[in-house]
Amino acid sequence: FRILAFKYIMKEANRLGFVLGSMDTYKPYKTRSINVATSQPDLAKFAAENGSNYRMLKTLNPWLRNHSLSLRDGQSFDIQLPAN
Repeated sequence: FRILAFKYIMKEANRLGFVLGSMDTYKPYKTRSINVATSQPDLAKFAAENGSNYRMLKTLNPWLRNHSLSLRDGQSFDIQLPAN
């Protein structure tokens, strides 16, 4: 029921008196995309080699479920990393 209540509050925020300004929301991350065409046995090491860390890698790519990325032949993925 908590999820339904939260969904209702977010849908009807203005009518219920919840007013969020631009200062109240998170700013989107500036990212760059890296195409990965080979398996990565250690994503923490991959992130470090590309100027980031494992936590940010997982934050920007929530679809990464394991500590490694296994690819089949001809398969590739775009991974988002911070732009800086």
